[in-house]
Amino acid sequence: MQNSTDTDLQAIQNLAREADTITHLDELFCGYLLSPACEDHEPSQRANIFETYISLRDFLSRLTSTKHKAKAPAI
Repeated sequence: MQNSTDTDLQAIQNLAREADTITHLDELFCGYLLSPACEDHEPSQRANIFETYISLRDFLSRLTSTKHKAKAPAI
């Protein structure tokens, strides 16, 4: 059985990994915007990529938020 400190440390490590995932997604999208591939795509293709990025980022944010709300201690 884990003690409170171990559980808190694990929760902090999980938050850090999730933040890294969202940050990495942001970096990938910014890299795409600066790449020649972005310039080669039609405006509608860029719009589709942007919508996919926003949807994925929103999903990851909600998933992170939901997971940690569920773990919050009852007061």
